[in-house]
Amino acid sequence: MAEFKPGDSVRIKEEVMSPDIEGQCIGGWQGRVLEVIRDFDGEVTVIIELDSETLREMSPFYIYECRLSFMDCLIIELPSENIEPAVSRDTEEDTMMAAGDVKLIMELLLNGDSLAPTEFYQVWTDYLTRILIFPFKAKVSKCQVEHHFQQGDSVNVRAIDSVDERYGLIAEVWDGRDKFYFPLCSLEVADKESPDYVPVEDYRTWFADYCESEPDDS
Repeated sequence: MAEFKPGDSVRIKEEVMSPDIEGQCIGGWQGRVLEVIRDFDGEVTVIIELDSETLREMSPFYIYECRLSFMDCLIIELPSENIEPAVSRDTEEDTMMAAGDVKLIMELLLNGDSLAPTEFYQVWTDYLTRILIFPFKAKVSKCQVEHHFQQGDSVNVRAIDSVDERYGLIAEVWDGRDKFYFPLCSLEVADKESPDYVPVEDYRTWFADYCESEPDDS
């Protein structure tokens, strides 16, 4: 087993799951070792400062869940067997800049009382536009309004088009040669193995929680 010391660049092994956020895969994340802790039984725990590339690809949902749990999403603590040596992908200055962006997202997602819904959605728009691979196939999971589509219909999602204060992010979707606009919260990525699946599900989960927390104006 590799020996690690502070400053080493490391990578989390594939398929490793977050020890704190249920269902969150953290395999492939990278960073630098901050501290190595050895207990009396010889078990080694490594505290890792996540690098800028990992932070920029981090889901707002993960950031939100970490903050609700009073966790620092900029670092992660794992058994040494879950990590491996890696080549550094950035500088410490890059990491500091990305950490600042994550903190802004954190405050934005949590200080909702003083923010317009569009400000929440802009965070998600920026993230999903950067991380999703368009186009991708999706299925209509539910219909919140009368529409051309019914539950179970298949569509091709080509872009995040706009924002609606009630229905959230509005996707540009195609059915054959016909273009429509439909709430992303009502679409499920068809291929659960697709890299698009988890980011969209993170948004859908956050949207459901956010809507439940909003007062009903009716």
